[in-house]
Amino acid sequence: MFIFDYRGYGQSEGKPSEQGLYRDGAAAWRFLTEQKQFAPQNIVIFGRSLGGAVAAKLAADVQARGLRNVNFPILVLHSPDDEIMPFHLGKKVYASANEPKRFVNMRGDHNSGFYLSQPEYEQALANWLKTLQSS
Repeated sequence: MFIFDYRGYGQSEGKPSEQGLYRDGAAAWRFLTEQKQFAPQNIVIFGRSLGGAVAAKLAADVQARGLRNVNFPILVLHSPDDEIMPFHLGKKVYASANEPKRFVNMRGDHNSGFYLSQPEYEQALANWLKTLQSS
């Protein structure tokens, strides 16, 4: 697992911008594939909240194990109580994705949903990752 802070978030310097965040995602990809020499087909791209858009953009540009534009497994987890990212947008992402795909309803607001939806959230993610291993 590799987790990084976008520019302007966490302990990273700089100011966030849409293009800058995309560049940060691409830099993380290059770090994993070039410096650490992970095979691209063994990398699953995952993004939460703002990271979902960055993950989708990166997936459109690279050949990863998960989250690609065409005919690749997609997992969407969203709560109807999310006050920042409207639930209907999560449903729209799901509807536009190709199979195989899965949608999981969560509980809680934008920041607490991952905690309040335990253990279902963790189990859904683990089960989805297992399906990638068998494909």
